Amino acid sequence: MDLGKISVTKLAIVGDLHGHFTDEDVHYFNRSTYDLLLFVGDMGSGTRKDGLSIIRLVARLRKPTLIMPGNNDAPHLPDLAAELAYQAGRREILQALGKARASWVIPVGYSAHLLSTPLGDMTLICGRPLAQGGSGLSFADTLERVHGVRTREVSFAKYRHLVADSRTRKLLFLAHNGPTGLGETADSLWGRDFAAPVGAGDDYPKDFGDDDLRAAVDYSELLDKEVVGVFAGHMHRRKGTSRPLSALRGATTFVNAAVVPRIRSGPSGPEHHHVAAHFTAEGLHVSEHWVNPTLD
Repeated sequence: MDLGKISVTKLAIVGDLHGHFTDEDVHYFNRSTYDLLLFVGDMGSGTRKDGLSIIRLVARLRKPTLIMPGNNDAPHLPDLAAELAYQAGRREILQALGKARASWVIPVGYSAHLLSTPLGDMTLICGRPLAQGGSGLSFADTLERVHGVRTREVSFAKYRHLVADSRTRKLLFLAHNGPTGLGETADSLWGRDFAAPVGAGDDYPKDFGDDDLRAAVDYSELLDKEVVGVFAGHMHRRKGTSRPLSALRGATTFVNAAVVPRIRSGPSGPEHHHVAAHFTAEGLHVSEHWVNPTLD
């Protein structure tokens, strides 16, 4: 589905859900002032039933919405894609009858989308889905079947074509996992915060970002493109840890939106997490939000 050029002043980045998305979230985002919603993946908590229930909720969003499938979505990817297609078709019928408003909720991967922002026109490049971190090409069979990608080299070639074909100088990237190059410590944006598997050698990566995404960012700069932001998740930010929301490297803001669990107890009831990205003529501004969707 081609969304056409989307006018965006504010967008919301919703981190790894792992089943934490509710009716209240749907109502909150539908009445919000966000122009675009980005989901970085891992929609369900691992089971097909849970994943489908979350997708059915997300399909009710009435904002342009892009979903980057995560590694936990891989076993159920055909079901999730089919469910979104079914819900989209159903909404089109209801729309024709005057019983529903427009909706654009689509899964993405190796695709480009044109945005109009106060900072100028940008291309949002949606990268490799199903990423599991550590620069390995996870779920290669599925990636080859859906996107024709079997190796990291082919993945980088896909990125390279998307960058070279972009009609704008300014770029954004959306991925499930972030790029390498942001640090090797446990509190780095995509640094490994768990023990290496038994038997893993000394070269098991501490920087758990993806090298094909890093290569895409570097290639963009080689072509004199300006990478304004990179939005991803996967490496969880948990209570008691110091992994930050974002890091600024040169002109690029890197954002890890994956707070787990996404819903916590607050003084006035449950609080739900998302990240806001706001474009002004001066630049991109990101901020973290915990909201009670029934009150805010």
